[in-house]
Parts: sequence; structure tokens; C-alpha cells
Amino acid sequence: PALGGRLAVTALAEAKQAFDELRPELTRRDEALEARGAGHWGGDGFASAARKLADGDAAAARREYAMALASLRAADADLQAVAQLAASRLKEALAAGAAALDAGDAAESRRQFELALRIEPGNAVATRGLERSGSIVEVKRLLAEAGYPKGFKTQLTVTNGLGRDRIDEAVLVQRYLKEVGIEAELTGKLLTMKERI
Repeated sequence: PALGGRLAVTALAEAKQAFDELRPELTRRDEALEARGAGHWGGDGFASAARKLADGDAAAARREYAMALASLRAADADLQAVAQLAASRLKEALAAGAAALDAGDAAESRRQFELALRIEPGNAVATRGLERSGSIVEVKRLLAEAGYPKGFKTQLTVTNGLGRDRIDEAVLVQRYLKEVGIEAELTGKLLTMKERI
């Protein structure tokens, strides 16, 4: 009986030590994910990790260190899974932001690009997208002031004189104009050799 008691005390001490070593690391990772917006994109895994951390703390307060350690290890697995989701959530937010820009929805594009920047601060694509969404709002405001609150239709004439790159650029300009409500029809003009020179 005395040996069994010593083994139980040793196991309890080892579980407490493992808990005390793991808990600060999990707190750091949980807080880092929260700072990256995991509360919005981390789904059930992030919520589950928070519950398991709280369960572990409660078990530790009752001095049930084996149970507390098991809860922390389960929370650790959840946090790892959430961290692995970050790349796919970033890709989804960037794609949704770009689609919203294409549709001229500045508010939605801003929301998506802001989420992308929370997931990966400094992401160049999200930064540019956020700037563009702000520009869309400003251009739409200016169009409304000029008497075109719903935009207008126009034509863009593209010539063959400057090569394929100019045609590609015209298509890009057409896309940007559409974002602010200007529907530009591309028309082509063939230049003679004399006109090209």
C-alpha cells in the first residue's frame, strides 16, 4: 500500500508539472490565433479549444492533474487544427474580397480583405485590395456628385497599333471601370501600316 501511494503521488506530481509546462504555451498559441481573428474563421475547433482549456483549468483547480493534462492535450490538438486552417481561410478571404471588388461591392471586399489581414498581417494582396475597395467608395461618391449615382455606359477604343499588351490593358481598365459602375464597351480600330508609324 505505501508503494502504491508513493506511485500515485509521483504520477500526480508529474501530471501537475506537465500541466504547468504546457498551459502557458497553449495560452500563447490561443491568444495568437485570437489576434489573427480565429474567433471568426476558426469554427468549432477554436471554440472547442477554449472549452477544453477551461475544463483543464477547472480540473487543475480541483487538483485532478491527469484530467487537466488530458484536457490540455485535447485543446492542443484543436489549436493545431485551427492553425492549419489559416492558410485555406486566408485564400478564401482573398478570393471573396476579389470577387466582391469585381462585383463593385466595396463594403464586402473591405470586410474580406480586413479578415485576410487579421489572418496574415502585411499580406500584400489584401493590402492592395483594401486600398482598392477604399478607392471604389471614393470614386462612386464622386460619380454621384457628378450626377451619375448609378454609373454610366461608354466605349473604349483599342487599336492594334500598340500590340496585344495594350488590348490586355484595355480589358483590365474595363474591369476596373465596371467596379465603380462604369460599363465600358471595348471597340477595336485597325490601323494601317502608315498610321502605325
